[in-house]
Amino acid sequence: MPGTITKRLLTLADATGAADLVFTTGGDAAWTPIADATAQSGLSARSGEIGNSAGYGEYTTSWIETSVPGAGTLTFAWKVECEFDDSGDASWDHVECFADGREFFRMDGTSGWETKEIEFDSAGTHVVRWTFVKDDYNEDVFVDRAWLSSVIWTPSEAADGVAIQVNGAAVEFETAADGKTRTATVAAGTTAEDVKVFVGGVDVTAGFKVKVEGTTATVVLREPFETARSVIAPYQAWTDNGDGNVTLNVEVVPGLYYAADSAATIEALKRPGAADPAKAGDAVVAPKQEGAQGFYKVWVSDAPIEAE
Repeated sequence: MPGTITKRLLTLADATGAADLVFTTGGDAAWTPIADATAQSGLSARSGEIGNSAGYGEYTTSWIETSVPGAGTLTFAWKVECEFDDSGDASWDHVECFADGREFFRMDGTSGWETKEIEFDSAGTHVVRWTFVKDDYNEDVFVDRAWLSSVIWTPSEAADGVAIQVNGAAVEFETAADGKTRTATVAAGTTAEDVKVFVGGVDVTAGFKVKVEGTTATVVLREPFETARSVIAPYQAWTDNGDGNVTLNVEVVPGLYYAADSAATIEALKRPGAADPAKAGDAVVAPKQEGAQGFYKVWVSDAPIEAE
């Protein structure tokens, strides 16, 4: 009995070689994935077939877009075939690349494959769009298309750990031996509000104490929660859940790592592991300790916490 062959449709992610990225397309015509013997990978995405615009100063477009997280480098290969603007500013038919709303590259005429690179040094999501643009004139000798291939996103090392930004730009910093205190040289006039701390591209500034003195910025991971029941009233430190556990009065910052435990004495605590960062809405829960000498402790870290 013959077997069944299932054929999966080629996607824009396949065609661009960026399986981990999500692509959308639009404008007056969509980009399509194609087999392309001229591309290094044998595949590319091609802009849609768009006609002339309605009039002078107007344009028709075909765009493809993706987004990348945090700091890193995006490389891609592209080419175009359209009329050449001999004025030098490529304001007629052309292909352009914008990232975060700013134009990085523009090309017209008939080109071979060219490789370009964009570096992002800040956290958050960066939107990248490639657009083929058509004016109101057609010489009927060009195919009027653009092609995109070999899109590669390489996160920076800082994106996997702590990154410090001042006024939106990444800065180099030194980390103290305890791993909690970091210092960076900043411009005169910088304030604590100008400094942001990111872990894995997530803003975790709320989990740090930030201080700026002169041209030195210091960020310190907030101290872990630690209390003895005999010292702090229970209602100030925790809430009894009624199920053998208590919820500790700790502000949880999404993106940081938290581990909690309780024991008759602090010395008896064994630090539990916390492999995943906190999410919005998470709470810190520990087993309830009975008696006046019950202790509760929370460890906070900007990296996964290993169990002792």
